[in-house]
Amino acid sequence: MKIYHTRDPLIQKADNLVNAMDAMDKWLIEIEGQSFDYYTGIGHRKTIKGQSVPVTPKEDDILQSLIIDVDASDELFADWCLNCGYSTDSRQALNIYLECQENAKKLRKTGIDIESERERLKDY
Repeated sequence: MKIYHTRDPLIQKADNLVNAMDAMDKWLIEIEGQSFDYYTGIGHRKTIKGQSVPVTPKEDDILQSLIIDVDASDELFADWCLNCGYSTDSRQALNIYLECQENAKKLRKTGIDIESERERLKDY
């Protein structure tokens, strides 16, 4: 697994943020030729010599997140919305659901044994 930091967040007070994405670091994850976007919030940064720097996410954090996407791909949209607290009438929810579907397809292409990883990470 290769992990690349691709964007620093705009560090501002939370009440001044225009968009929650402004407070997230963006990472590009590559697994066996498949690329995934992954985000970490400002809580996943550390201060070094007075400067806020991102902390590289752990591989298990990334895998667990991707396996959750696989789980979403096994659900109908309405069931997924109910389980995640989204409205079925939300375009944003639909877009997130479709991204989960796409990530699930790509993860299956990597050759990772999803069931054994799910079992290994169940208490993570």
